[in-house]
Amino acid sequence: MTRVNATTASSAAKRAAPVFLTALLAMVLAGCSTSNQTAQAPAEIAPAQTTKKVASVSLAPVAAPGSVSNKMGKMLETAAKEKKIPVKGDGADYTVRGYLVASPESEGTKVSYIWDVTDKSGKRAHRFSGEEMVEKRVSGDPWAAVDDKAMRKIAATTADRLRQWLPKKEVPATQVATTGSVNATSTTGQPNQERSQLASAQSPSSEILVVVPKVTGAPGDGNSALPAAMRRELQSRGLKLVQSKKPNAYTVRGTVELGEAESGKQPITIRWLVLGPDGKPLKNAVVQRNKIQEGSLDGSWGRVADIAAGEAAKAVAKILPDPTS
Repeated sequence: MTRVNATTASSAAKRAAPVFLTALLAMVLAGCSTSNQTAQAPAEIAPAQTTKKVASVSLAPVAAPGSVSNKMGKMLETAAKEKKIPVKGDGADYTVRGYLVASPESEGTKVSYIWDVTDKSGKRAHRFSGEEMVEKRVSGDPWAAVDDKAMRKIAATTADRLRQWLPKKEVPATQVATTGSVNATSTTGQPNQERSQLASAQSPSSEILVVVPKVTGAPGDGNSALPAAMRRELQSRGLKLVQSKKPNAYTVRGTVELGEAESGKQPITIRWLVLGPDGKPLKNAVVQRNKIQEGSLDGSWGRVADIAAGEAAKAVAKILPDPTS
């Protein structure tokens, strides 16, 4: 089952980080061809033939415990090939990187996942995510409750959503003259990029300046790890991050609150408030609530910060002005 909630997304433990996730859209590429004719006599040109090819991918190691990472990598490769997705090593059009976490829930064990797709330059072109619930629950390592059936379902769902998004390349074939002498040249359309990559194309006049100061109230390194992750997320959406407050800059301020632990579980709330250049809130805060294992975030937040900030940034970006408008 998949649950979506941009404003109440998750924080998580080192070993267990549930997160509320969403999906994105598919993009299609187009190509074009031109020809230059140099014959003295008119020549008949056979219509150019085009071939559409799905963009290729390489699969990076999955961020999960060792045995889980290896198994998911193999299952995803199999599922991708079943969906006719070209899987390559070097030279692929895109690289797919996954992050999986498992956590105990009252109704079983939840596996949360995020997949980032980056282009050849390393820029993120797409992100999609989801959750899979397993009825079984065990004490100790929650991954012990996750069986191969659930893993294959995640791999199949991932391959399906990846196939829906992957662009198709339309490659014009070389034109052939049936009579006369012809020189033909062709150009192939270049892939359109995801909206998150438009930052480099923004003109100075359309730049939206944003400052993300340190978060307050977080345990461990959360006060610095969370804002750093939020900055990366907003920058990938075309917003310009600045180090200090500017007269025309917006502020995204985060706070973390930990509740009283009960039976080893501790409630955690992360709030992100978006302030306009005048210092006034634009809308209500983006709030994320969850329960974590007591003390699990007292050290490094690691990828938990990336997951939490990644989900919150979707709602924060909707509050901020659109940098493409």
